[in-house]
Amino acid sequence: SRLRSGPTADDVVALMVQAADMIRAGFTAADFKIERSLSELGKIVLELRRRSEKSRLGLDGLHKGGVYTMKERYGCPNRFPALVVLEQPDKVDKCHIDIKLLRNLKRA
Repeated sequence: SRLRSGPTADDVVALMVQAADMIRAGFTAADFKIERSLSELGKIVLELRRRSEKSRLGLDGLHKGGVYTMKERYGCPNRFPALVVLEQPDKVDKCHIDIKLLRNLKRA
């Protein structure tokens, strides 16, 4: 039977053609919500960035008048939401974020 023999080469080619057509047609961004793909900690960092310009700039390494500072950016664990949200003492101060807002977001 066909089920036991598995897909044929023609089946695989047909699926590849279908996938290529879907990719070429593009994807709609209207139904994409970044919040759905974030962890709870990621959602807190996203909301922190949205509500606080200081935090957004700090997480981007731009806390000193909008000037990029590699030394400060390197020390801020902006790619690791847990370290920011849980306020790792030797790291979070390098992010120059609004700690009061962060704590309020964690309580919400």
